[in-house]
Amino acid sequence: MDLPALGTNPELDDIMQSARKFDIEENLLDLAMYGFTVVSPERMGTKDLTPRLRKAILGVYERRSGHKIADWETYDGKLEKFQSWGWLLEDDVFLEAIHNPVYQTIGQFLTGKSGFLAGAAVILKSQHQEFDLPLHSDSHGVPPPWPSFATYANLSWLLTDYLTEEDGPTVLVPGSQRGRMPRGSESRAHVEEHDYIKPIHLNGPAGSLAVWNGAMWHGSVRRTVPGVRITLVNVWQRVYMRPIERVKEISPEQLERWPDLPRLLGYERIYPYQNEIANPERIEPTIQAGRDQYA
Repeated sequence: MDLPALGTNPELDDIMQSARKFDIEENLLDLAMYGFTVVSPERMGTKDLTPRLRKAILGVYERRSGHKIADWETYDGKLEKFQSWGWLLEDDVFLEAIHNPVYQTIGQFLTGKSGFLAGAAVILKSQHQEFDLPLHSDSHGVPPPWPSFATYANLSWLLTDYLTEEDGPTVLVPGSQRGRMPRGSESRAHVEEHDYIKPIHLNGPAGSLAVWNGAMWHGSVRRTVPGVRITLVNVWQRVYMRPIERVKEISPEQLERWPDLPRLLGYERIYPYQNEIANPERIEPTIQAGRDQYA
């Protein structure tokens, strides 16, 4: 039976038909059951995009920090402090990435068709980072019990290989998105033996998209080999959430090329409410998001 073709759940039907088109239905099943998935570079279609994202990130890092990394594959030094958020408008390749149709389908599956890109950050890691990031959840300000659906979603572009523990990968606890924040020794279950928490290492080649429910417990372990781990993190949120960063400098040229940027960045909302509603057509989609988790 072709359920998405029956029209019983129009919002979900659209998302599932898109997932079928891009052959990522199994990825959505993983997200629904475990809260986590990795989409392969082949399904993402990122063979050309990955090196351009990597090059742009290293260029922005150099501008922000004054430090040049000549060869990210062999670099063996420390990384300078830099502004990790606010990357979207630094290079058009970042805007190109958020228009990837597979990426958008997954973001909508987790946060609804009214979900928006709340912020974009970059993580760089060399083996001179001398600590393991404790297990934590990004559901800041959301008290337990957490809802069965995602309020946040983490969509991370892996721009270098995450193939072994030596690469310093992200560590996740599948299923943990259904509960609460880690407590006490639970936050170190990825570096110390624990009787009921069983973290896994994120595994995927460069060009993959790693996705998880923002409530999932995650952390990372130290990198122990030369080279720089490069990750572009995009956080999606539901329409009622406040954005992490506010992007205001969209150029007329960018808006002409990507006219849907106001929607993707959460501008087209009815809140905060004002005396007059300048765009009444935005009211119903926001209200509908309260009726259907996929709207």
